Amino acid sequence: MNSRNLAAMLAFAAMPVLLTAQDNDSADPNEAALAALASRAQDFVDRYNQGDSAALASHFVPRGEIVLADGGVVSGREEIKDFYDEVFAGEDDPKGALEAGSVRFVTPGIAIEDGTFHVTKPDGEVVSHYYTAIQVQQDDGGWLTASIRDELEDLAPASEKLIALEWLVGDWLIERDGSRTFLTFSWSEDGPFIDGRALTEIAGESSTSSTYRIGWN
Repeated sequence: MNSRNLAAMLAFAAMPVLLTAQDNDSADPNEAALAALASRAQDFVDRYNQGDSAALASHFVPRGEIVLADGGVVSGREEIKDFYDEVFAGEDDPKGALEAGSVRFVTPGIAIEDGTFHVTKPDGEVVSHYYTAIQVQQDDGGWLTASIRDELEDLAPASEKLIALEWLVGDWLIERDGSRTFLTFSWSEDGPFIDGRALTEIAGESSTSSTYRIGWN
């Protein structure tokens, strides 16, 4: 299997300050992760409203990227910093706000998040950016941005929205705290979905397996 270590390659994206996970009547096992992501989100908003381009770039992994609504790609921390420098040029008081979206945990430490970032222009005009972000927890417990796909309008069909997650397709290996999780993702044959299978091995314990289906509603 062509394994890639997710923890070394991926990271966290700009989160809504208020986050919602999938409905679950029982206690949410991802509660701590959601709290950490929300805290990181608040920092993102604060840094944006301070016009701090360098701090915003630090929310991304070194080779993180932003895919813009017009198809352009901003790649790497230096380009991301330059991108925000241009955004803030001529704006003495930038104003941004994140609206709660949804967080779907593919596996512990790997999540897909969508939401809306509202930017208030100096003339009072509000521009809303819809986005999908990939987030992966780091070895130190923190989160960084792997990629964000930005859309000015939330009109794309589900099949097109899933293209942003096409990089997931393939085989992956996650190693953490004495356990190993083997993941395989592939396009579904019966609809606009990405199907996943996971096998977790824990030293001294029997293996566990699970399946996932990623869709868009």
